[in-house]
Amino acid sequence: LKCLSAFLMPSRAESSGGMARWNRILLILAPCLASSSALALGSSARAVAGSAATSDKNAARRVLLQSSATLETAVAHQVLRNRLASTRSHLKDIELRIEDYTNPVEMGVKTEAGWTGQTVEELRSRLARPTKKVALALIHVQADLKDHGRSLDAGAVSDVQAALKAGAVSLTSVDGILKAMSGDDSARALKELASIRSALGAFDKTLAEIAPVATDRRDRRPALAARRLRDLARGQAPRRSPESVAPSRAHE
Repeated sequence: LKCLSAFLMPSRAESSGGMARWNRILLILAPCLASSSALALGSSARAVAGSAATSDKNAARRVLLQSSATLETAVAHQVLRNRLASTRSHLKDIELRIEDYTNPVEMGVKTEAGWTGQTVEELRSRLARPTKKVALALIHVQADLKDHGRSLDAGAVSDVQAALKAGAVSLTSVDGILKAMSGDDSARALKELASIRSALGAFDKTLAEIAPVATDRRDRRPALAARRLRDLARGQAPRRSPESVAPSRAHE
């Protein structure tokens, strides 16, 4: 504007009428120059706002990805824990039903068990249901380990595999106990029962290894990040979260 004024400014030799004419020209050009400056400033402001929006989107996406990974791990752990706990529960049921017949010998109340064919068939009938549940549960645990094993560390995977192996052996031990009772062989029956108890110990160890992932149900970061992405997509200014507003209110 100064350069234009210097260029258009009339000399002292010019008349006062000419000076007025040049002043009118300057008054006409001034708004145009001001508008050009405003457009330049607006373009710069939009560039800064666009950069801030992109940064906000990236931050929101990172929060969602981190939260999704944590949630996936927590779900995988919980699924396996539920399966293992269910299998252990059915296996414990088998142990308790067998102990109803072996406790007198194991505790020394009787020297001879005195089991008969009727006793064997009675126990076989009582073990049919929990034995079937254990067999099905082992299949489900194997499938879950294949689907979710990548979220577990190597030690936990090894413990699950050991529990699966012990569980399969315990099913063989059930048949061994029934055969031992048919021959009134209490020593063999107690040996097979010890195998079932060993399987229970393997499941207990595995459940201790696969501890639930600690998650804060009050953590609203994933929901807030998703809402922020929606606001940005609609061209709206991101809303402030309650967590960011709370300190200012407390200060007031």
